[in-house]
Amino acid sequence: MRSTSEGNTSGPARASRGLWIWFVGGAVLVFVGMLLFVKIDAMHPSGQYATSYPLWEYYAVMLPLAIRPTPLGPASGSISNSITVLGQHLLLSAIGGCMAIGAGWWCADNVNNRLVGG
Repeated sequence: MRSTSEGNTSGPARASRGLWIWFVGGAVLVFVGMLLFVKIDAMHPSGQYATSYPLWEYYAVMLPLAIRPTPLGPASGSISNSITVLGQHLLLSAIGGCMAIGAGWWCADNVNNRLVGG
């Protein structure tokens, strides 16, 4: 890092401060993309058959079931499955955010190299 006479830093340190925006943007992009395009096979709340839900619909159907008591049966394990699906959804969103940080760092590094003449 280079320092100016005022003690302010420039170059990579200034560019790296804005990388959290890249993380949030990447994580939100992956989160919403998964909500819209990923399908989950799950047991219908009646327990009669399995069906395929888009992820947003899976959350809309299964989260209310997790709140109210359900009798034992094929569809009774919905809370543990819902927590697992939500955990994987958040983990993959965080990975997408980290990948976006890498892209932001690379873009900032290339811009700095052009400005400095490297």
